[in-house]
Amino acid sequence: MNYIEQIKGYMTEKGITRNKMASLIGMPSTTFRDLMKGVKPRPVTEQKIIDFLSGKQPTPTEKTPEETTNQERVEKLKHVLLLLELELRPFIQDEEARKLLRKKVDFADVGYLTSQINMMDEEERFKRWKSNSNYKFNFFRKG
Repeated sequence: MNYIEQIKGYMTEKGITRNKMASLIGMPSTTFRDLMKGVKPRPVTEQKIIDFLSGKQPTPTEKTPEETTNQERVEKLKHVLLLLELELRPFIQDEEARKLLRKKVDFADVGYLTSQINMMDEEERFKRWKSNSNYKFNFFRKG
């Protein structure tokens, strides 16, 4: 039995959600979701899984959305924006990278997210934007 089957069995036996399972193992819920879809984890993540299944239980590293405070969300968003800026830098100089980006990223989603963040700068403006926006985020399902 591979470790994915062991994890699924554990979840069924204990009646726990994927988010809770990810937290118990000590990995982000998005990484856990990918793992359940068959994406091979990085070695450090694979070691966390092996440690968990062998009885070594790490300190949970990610809270469920319900357990996360607004302050923690703000800090996480700041880190995501910094990471985004760092990851975008190479695209400035690399035309081939920009072509690939255009092929793989749904820029309507990019526009939606940037406008959402931009509108949060002022509450009344945000409320108007929210009431007028009917776009549904597509999770970058372009290619």
